[in-house]
Amino acid sequence: MYQNDGWNALYLENHDQSRTVSRWGSDKPKFRNVAAKMFATFLGLQSGTPFLYQGQELGMSNIPEDWEMTEYRDLETLNHWREIIASHADDPWMRVNNNYSTCNAAAQVGDPTSVFEHWAHILRLRKDHRDVLVYGSFCLVDARNEDVFAYTRRFGEQTILVVANFKEREARWTMPKLVDWGALSSSTGMRRLALSQADKDVRDWLVNECKELGCEVKVDQMGNIFATRPGKGEGLKPIAMGSHLDTQPSGGRYDGILGVQSALEVLHTLHENDVATQHPIMLIDWTNEEGARFPGAMMCSGVWSTKSSTPLEACYRVTDSDSIDMRTALEEIGYLGTTPCDYRENGLEAYFELHIEQGPKLEQEGRSVGIVTAVQGMKWFAVRVTGVEGHSGTTPMPTRSDALVTAALLISAVRTTALETNLGVATVGVITSDTQSQATIPSGIDFIIDVRCPTDAQLAALCAAIFTAFDAIVASESNHTAYSVTRSWGLPESVFHPSCIAAVRAAAVAEVGELQCMEMKSGAGHDAAWTSKVVPSSMIFVPSKDGVSHNPAEYTSPEHCTLGAQVLLQAVLAYDGRTT
Repeated sequence: MYQNDGWNALYLENHDQSRTVSRWGSDKPKFRNVAAKMFATFLGLQSGTPFLYQGQELGMSNIPEDWEMTEYRDLETLNHWREIIASHADDPWMRVNNNYSTCNAAAQVGDPTSVFEHWAHILRLRKDHRDVLVYGSFCLVDARNEDVFAYTRRFGEQTILVVANFKEREARWTMPKLVDWGALSSSTGMRRLALSQADKDVRDWLVNECKELGCEVKVDQMGNIFATRPGKGEGLKPIAMGSHLDTQPSGGRYDGILGVQSALEVLHTLHENDVATQHPIMLIDWTNEEGARFPGAMMCSGVWSTKSSTPLEACYRVTDSDSIDMRTALEEIGYLGTTPCDYRENGLEAYFELHIEQGPKLEQEGRSVGIVTAVQGMKWFAVRVTGVEGHSGTTPMPTRSDALVTAALLISAVRTTALETNLGVATVGVITSDTQSQATIPSGIDFIIDVRCPTDAQLAALCAAIFTAFDAIVASESNHTAYSVTRSWGLPESVFHPSCIAAVRAAAVAEVGELQCMEMKSGAGHDAAWTSKVVPSSMIFVPSKDGVSHNPAEYTSPEHCTLGAQVLLQAVLAYDGRTT
């Protein structure tokens, strides 16, 4: 709440809500004290102003259920007050719980085992750790657990986990591993590179979760996971939901992960409510969406679509920084599947993807749901600049063939050209040098250009302008350096299907109303861009705090995550009803 410029009023009881320990916990003598402390911990470590009412700080309980109705004198309150004013105020006008002799302030103040002193301890914790407990982020953990309520508070490198048992029995609990696999130890970020051990661990968890719901799970030749809940229709293709579980080297906890987790939640909801759909409903985890370990974003959904310029065997040969090729990595973690990675043999009826926006537009406009109509086109170019190695102390400046100097000029031209043409955006995010010595003039520099534009025509024009600028720079330099494009990759502009867009729009408007929805084009690439080439597809966006993504500070509120999952569920059900 604080991160969204709000402030909570934290309360569990008031004049309309009866005492917490009796209503939500247990006021049995065996449990009353510990239950009251649990509620103090549960409430007091959240962000906001705690309000304690009617003896909550003492763990006071309601009057016993077996008391006669005559004890409930609240309907005659005014008459009783008149009597008190007329006579005396020595005796309470309404009988109190018989446990008042031990459940009172005099008995609890100074007793380290009391509810009162536990509240005092909680308030001291809030003061001593105000950064994380007052101003930190809130994240619900293990939401499906019916026994405990668990959440984390995070601020910078500080993390506090709160686990509250609401049952009259011992509850066994372990931290859901989706929170941990690949977590960066010193931040709220994630490092779960494609086909790493952390990726294997979370894949194993996902497969097990889906099988427990009765889903059939298949893995294709690129490691894409397909978990299918049967439908009652004959011969119908699945309606799919999904995204990816791999992250950037220092990424956030929502990019891709939200889409897979929400798809799993949809499967849980359908299963637990015995919802019978006509079409099979499928969850997909796409491999190597980020392209952070194996260069080539949305690589495996591209292979599945058969529209990518990099086919299956070429992808197998792509290597990471340790020269491990993708086929070997798939084999090592046990996810080199046998199902064809080809939509013609493993097809879909439609595909829906929930994702964080990764930009600032929804937040700036005060909207809750983005109805995504298209994904802008993009291209990557691997550029190599060559020169001649030389001694940094003895080679005269005029005769140097310094690859790094030329590369610096080219990289600067990428930014300048994008600004001047206003056609789109262009970035250089990876730079490597053949030379690893400060005493040697660099002979080879590699860098990668990322160019993105709303339309394919604009994309082609911006790319052409960048390389025209490169040619002019190299021609004007007298240092005998040169450049070449060693590898390229592209994703054309992707326009989503009207029927899928309509399903998302109807679901979103039903949840939050027309004014909270916004049609938009995605600036980031997504697996839905490739699926849209061969099956009806669309996406749902929810706001990103400050537009931040690919960063440990990436954040989307629990409320917006929940809303996105609900829109996903309703869009899938609407599409299922539409096509049967």
